[in-house]
Amino acid sequence: MQLSGFTFPWEGDLLVPRNKIFASPELADDHPILVGKEGDWVALQCGPSWTIWLAINKDGRFPDVTRHIPKPTAATAQCQLSPADADFLGQALSRLPCNESDNFPITVDLNGSIAIRAKAADQAQPTEVVLSNSTWSGEPIRINSNRKFLARALKLGFRELCVYSDQAPIACFDDSRIYVWALLDAESAIKPDDDAIRIESPLSDSSAPTVSLKLKPKPRTKRKPRPVSEPIITNSNGHAETNGHATKPNSRPRSKKSNPQDMASLIEQAMKLRTALHDLTHTASNLVKALKQRRSQSRALESTIAQLRTLKTLV
Repeated sequence: MQLSGFTFPWEGDLLVPRNKIFASPELADDHPILVGKEGDWVALQCGPSWTIWLAINKDGRFPDVTRHIPKPTAATAQCQLSPADADFLGQALSRLPCNESDNFPITVDLNGSIAIRAKAADQAQPTEVVLSNSTWSGEPIRINSNRKFLARALKLGFRELCVYSDQAPIACFDDSRIYVWALLDAESAIKPDDDAIRIESPLSDSSAPTVSLKLKPKPRTKRKPRPVSEPIITNSNGHAETNGHATKPNSRPRSKKSNPQDMASLIEQAMKLRTALHDLTHTASNLVKALKQRRSQSRALESTIAQLRTLKTLV
């Protein structure tokens, strides 16, 4: 809704009927519109071919909508967009993923930074656009909105958003205009995600946005298997057989014969080795899962970057 954006050549307010002809593609959009009033009629002329007469409704009264729009000072939070971020966001909104073709939802999160999130139905992680040069004030709040209304506000030149709650309509103000639109269901807003595909608007002295993908694969655990002592085998003479090297003189043999205690020790060490191998197998399985997840996230990042390549040239 747009109010007080034009100056007319008469005093007071006039109420005229709505006419579908103003949506006709035949009306030229490269000519100025001339507006005048004569008696009980309002005339609009567009170029040399079109003159439209609308009868004035003297008995009707249009409601005073401004009485129902809270003032900016009553806002829970206010967001001030820089010119560079407004241009950046205007280009990015139509390229962000979407999971609904009717309402085209996006999440605007004012909490620490200004983040715009969107997510497709088949996308594991959301895509998050962070406006690096803009500021906000008030209380942290997260809202769910139709992106087309926000894009329209940016196109009209509004740079300040007033948010009253996650349920109430959002409003934009400037010196002569007010733009208001209703929000979507707050329960459907996208929450922050550490693994989100994050795109930051370029800083004032930067020429390209920074894209960072936060991946946290499970770290590989290094385990050192415990050493296994070399078994000692005795021959028929009771002497220990070694690995072929001669026994040094006066050296004490490690064992003269095998006994049940030595066999139990070997079995215990074999069991510990089996446990260590099982742990290493489990760790390797977790590492494979983490690598597969990283590959999936990398593919999602490449797909998003391909859609946002045109943003690299923005300043």
